[in-house]
Amino acid sequence: MIWTAVMLLLFSLFLGVAAWLFFVWGVKSGQFDDIEGPKYRIFDDDEEENLIGRDNSEGSNDKIDAHPDQQKHG
Repeated sequence: MIWTAVMLLLFSLFLGVAAWLFFVWGVKSGQFDDIEGPKYRIFDDDEEENLIGRDNSEGSNDKIDAHPDQQKHG
């Protein structure tokens, strides 16, 4: 009975130390430096520019469809 309690205590200490070391590694490697930036990156238009650049580089003469918001106005 006491042997089981000692093993559970050692196992829980091992898991606690492992979680703490993993957290310290995350902080030192910069995992928590910019927690606000990713939610604003979805508004960047880089992907649309890359698609237009890729279509032009392939030599296609097809007209590139306008953005759905631009089609409504013009």
